[in-house]
Amino acid sequence: VGLKSVIEQFPGQLNFTLVDGGYVLSHGHKQLMCLARSVLSKARILLLDEPSAHLDPITYQVIRRILKTTFSGCTVVLCEHRIEAMLDCQRFLVIEEGNVWQYDSLQALLSEKSIFQKAISSSEKMKLFQSRHSTKQKPRPQITAVKEETEEEVQETRL
Repeated sequence: VGLKSVIEQFPGQLNFTLVDGGYVLSHGHKQLMCLARSVLSKARILLLDEPSAHLDPITYQVIRRILKTTFSGCTVVLCEHRIEAMLDCQRFLVIEEGNVWQYDSLQALLSEKSIFQKAISSSEKMKLFQSRHSTKQKPRPQITAVKEETEEEVQETRL
């Protein structure tokens, strides 16, 4: 998950125990540690609440790549407010005041008058519109194209 160089710095490396008051990990490294635990435990369902919050762009891309590749055969329930983070999702569940209002694809939610459509801003609609139409004309770059140095860059930006 892009933490090799970080873990190599710990005494005992993989056998190192993180404790309160010990080594300080960035928020991004904590997120990646949690994903690593999910990978090692062979989790089939992931529940993620705002996984993109408080992340630098490189760590955000690493997490998106991991979700798309390592967890491609799993169910990922993603609670997100960032439109970009939702673009890879297949279905959306719209909840308002504790009630489920809609459950559909992004295209369906944008094509009809919906709570989802009313809730997003004009600039967010433009991002969605551009991404929907750009995929028809040319394929979007895959996150798997993130260069190998990402692991080191994550370390350099967060330690």
